[in-house]
Amino acid sequence: MATHEQWVDLLGEEHGEQLDRLNTLLPDFQIDEDGATAQGRRVIKCWDEQPVDVAVYWLYEEHPTDPQLDALEALVTEDKADFRSLVHNAVFAHCADRLNEFVEVEEYLEQMREEFPAVRVATSPADLLYAISEPILTVDDCADKSAPEFQVSFEVAWDPEHGVGIWLKRVDARGQPSDAWRVTSIGGSADPNFEELLEK
Repeated sequence: MATHEQWVDLLGEEHGEQLDRLNTLLPDFQIDEDGATAQGRRVIKCWDEQPVDVAVYWLYEEHPTDPQLDALEALVTEDKADFRSLVHNAVFAHCADRLNEFVEVEEYLEQMREEFPAVRVATSPADLLYAISEPILTVDDCADKSAPEFQVSFEVAWDPEHGVGIWLKRVDARGQPSDAWRVTSIGGSADPNFEELLEK
């Protein structure tokens, strides 16, 4: 594991303060070879106090930015929201939309019957948990900086080519900064290898 001094050498001494803050919020993080993503695993209070993979991705900057670190801090220190329920409800809605989209395609429905029977008859988010991967929570530098925001990415059995990405932001129904978190977008986000799940 690289030392703080090595990260400073990589990203520049002028960014030492951001690195110190990143290390406080995401202890024992690792930065990829390109120096553009820090990844780690930590307990998230609002994800049932379970350890979750977290990434901070700075494509357009040479270092993690203060708005990114603000969003990361909001994510890891939040103690009132229920991120897991928000996200699983959104996954359930996305799955329903996906099935409706293909309702006229008999071949697709036959595949669903054979491989994902629980998905086809799901009546609640809990029915889909077997068909989604563990999440990755990502804070990138493309996000609107007016309020904390992050993305939750899943691999999903019913759309193995794309997966599902769900964006949460601390805004109200009008998009104004708020103390509450809302799902602001749902869509495909990954190119996963989901063969192991399909075999279950």
